[in-house]
Amino acid sequence: MTFSITQIQKKYLIDSVLLDRKDLIKELMSGHLVRDMWRVSISDEAADDIRDLCSEMLQSVGFGSKYELTTEGKMLNELIDTFYLDG
Repeated sequence: MTFSITQIQKKYLIDSVLLDRKDLIKELMSGHLVRDMWRVSISDEAADDIRDLCSEMLQSVGFGSKYELTTEGKMLNELIDTFYLDG
């Protein structure tokens, strides 16, 4: 499946979410830049794994003291939505 993310989202995934998952970083880096968006075709399994890792991280860093989304939480939420597979 093909996904489009911003360069900022790509950097965040690599630097913060996928740290121990070289396999997912390799798949993510196989994409290319199209009009300021990183387009990448990855397996459904990789998309599921990325979404799951973002969801786990959202629980630990995504909410402030009053349970409002932090800036990092908003980024993670966007990534979860992006890598959601319908069906």
